[in-house]
Amino acid sequence: MDKLQLLYANGSTSLGIDSEGNEHRYDRTAGDIISGWCMMHGSTMRGRQDACRQIFGWHQKVPVLISEISQEIWFPIAGERAEDNVWICYDGVFAFHRNSDCETGLSLVCGLEADITCNVRTVRMQMKRCEQLCAYLNETVRDRHSTGLSYLMNEKKD
Repeated sequence: MDKLQLLYANGSTSLGIDSEGNEHRYDRTAGDIISGWCMMHGSTMRGRQDACRQIFGWHQKVPVLISEISQEIWFPIAGERAEDNVWICYDGVFAFHRNSDCETGLSLVCGLEADITCNVRTVRMQMKRCEQLCAYLNETVRDRHSTGLSYLMNEKKD
């Protein structure tokens, strides 16, 4: 299976669309699927979201960082408790545009097109949040790296 790009949640089931356009049906919620991915990278989904809440002050529709290394981030279109929701892989989005007041068109990096029921402002806000999260991760890594190097360079040799 190629990497999933979209997860459509409908109550206790989910439909995933991969980069080849193949559909994958799951008898689990999108939250359970994303939570499993977080656990594979040593964290809980709740922990990832709590960190974003603490660092950025976001309280609704909080994106989920799956891995710091790959910087894979998924974001929801509706709130966590919504029965019907769409989760989108941030790095899979090439472009998006307004189709109507309540529909947004997505162009994915893999060439697929998808229409989702939400205002384009929601997608814009979520993409901006993911950009901020990536910038924070990259700045933190750069700071840790330079701090570690200066410490090693200033360390006295015996």
